[in-house]
Amino acid sequence: HITPASLFILFILVVPFILVVLFSVFIMSQPRVVVGIDFGTSGTIYALSFLSSPDKVYVNTPWNAQERSKTRTALLIHPDDKVVFGTEALNDFFDMRESEAREVLIFDNFKMKLYTEKRKHLLSFNMKGRTCRTRLFAESLSCIKSRALAQVQSQDPTIQEQDILWVLTTPAIWTQDAKQVMLKAASLAKLTHTELSLEPE
Repeated sequence: HITPASLFILFILVVPFILVVLFSVFIMSQPRVVVGIDFGTSGTIYALSFLSSPDKVYVNTPWNAQERSKTRTALLIHPDDKVVFGTEALNDFFDMRESEAREVLIFDNFKMKLYTEKRKHLLSFNMKGRTCRTRLFAESLSCIKSRALAQVQSQDPTIQEQDILWVLTTPAIWTQDAKQVMLKAASLAKLTHTELSLEPE
């Protein structure tokens, strides 16, 4: 027989345990780093901040000797699926022989070309006979993610991918369908936690 006194004791014992578990889950679910990616029409840049010192913001490490902050929003895809992002993609493409250039896919300044205000939807690039607008974003985000993750872990090796919140800028004029494309691309690029920030927020 359960008496009021035993119920009270059970309550005293169980409630603190539940609170501790919930607090642990809450703490574990909080990101340790926020990485903001400004995926621009012509140029791309990212910045990061550790929640342990949110007043400090670190811009991406130099892409190369000439580019200290932004790099070109360009993507080069080789026949073997090797991908190069940024100004390096354009440099590699222009250094190719004509026969090599015919075998690759190059995309430059493609972000807003995917959107047509008149039709109110994203256009699709065709790659080997299939629609690839999501892949275009996913491959680009994957390249940016690799650089950002390396920069984060160079400052704190204990941080893992699941500790990072990725914030992606998207134009306010984009439709819900367009935003879903970006979120799906982020998922394909394995950005564990992703949020969208509407420009010019």
